[in-house]
Amino acid sequence: MQSNKSKIALSPFGMENSSSITTIKLVESKDGVLLLWSATQKPASNASGYETAINSIPFFRGEKTASRLFAIDQLLPPPPEWDAAVNPDDSFSLVFQRAGGAADNILVASSENPANRIQVPPGYPFDSYSKPRFVGRSGKHPADAISSVENKERLVIFARGRDGAYKRHANYCECVDGMIVRHRKQFIVFYKADRPGPVRGNDIAPGALYCARISKTGMETAVELFAGRTIFEFDVDASEESLAVFATSKEGSFLAKGASPDEPFETVECEEELGGEALSRPAILATPSRIFIAALENARTPKSRVVQATFSLDGRK
Repeated sequence: MQSNKSKIALSPFGMENSSSITTIKLVESKDGVLLLWSATQKPASNASGYETAINSIPFFRGEKTASRLFAIDQLLPPPPEWDAAVNPDDSFSLVFQRAGGAADNILVASSENPANRIQVPPGYPFDSYSKPRFVGRSGKHPADAISSVENKERLVIFARGRDGAYKRHANYCECVDGMIVRHRKQFIVFYKADRPGPVRGNDIAPGALYCARISKTGMETAVELFAGRTIFEFDVDASEESLAVFATSKEGSFLAKGASPDEPFETVECEEELGGEALSRPAILATPSRIFIAALENARTPKSRVVQATFSLDGRK
């Protein structure tokens, strides 16, 4: 791991009423980079239960007008975990967690037909699934493969068949969080394994971050990326040129980029107060020329706001 002495200055995104935001994501559409965000509230119709609205907003334009993409109805107030991907026709695919009492499952929907929701996986009533993510996040059909953490123990993959149903494809590492990106025609898994220590907030456990290539025979030997750092949350993206990680840690939030899992990652610390205690829900998007990052600062409080930064791959801010 190589450290860059320069720091990334995070600036306010410019959204009002950020105190209800629970999760953010960054995606790239034909119209440019978009910030997706969700908030869980009682429905305006005064119906029973709660509703999580997922919205999109341009990352660059001065006019911050949001568009609603999805609405998730739920019985209980805890916000669901979710991921989104842009399809080749510029529509969106969504995968989200559905609380089921003792066991949670995950569902897939499309912005073209949001009412049509496919359960992933069917037939596992006694297993609970969390941290759903699209494998690779982009490609011809981004919703064809989904990763999820099963029973808070292991990363599993579900693949969509020709009949539209999802089936278990592979079991990978033991972890509490994980995701898979596509890089130079290869798949690489990033995952967080438990590490002893106090949790952050109510539910963010400390851990160590690992990565490994996925070959035809399975997952290759994993390497710890940032030895000595206690990782809380992370997001990963890849372009043809680089792999990029944005993470919150006990020592502070940082951006890391590398050409491959076999080479050292260069890390750049973020300028922030309280040693990273205030930042959560990191989001990252890597393009051939730039890396975009965003996070929540003081989430779920009156001081909450979205902060962001752009970093060019030649090292300039």
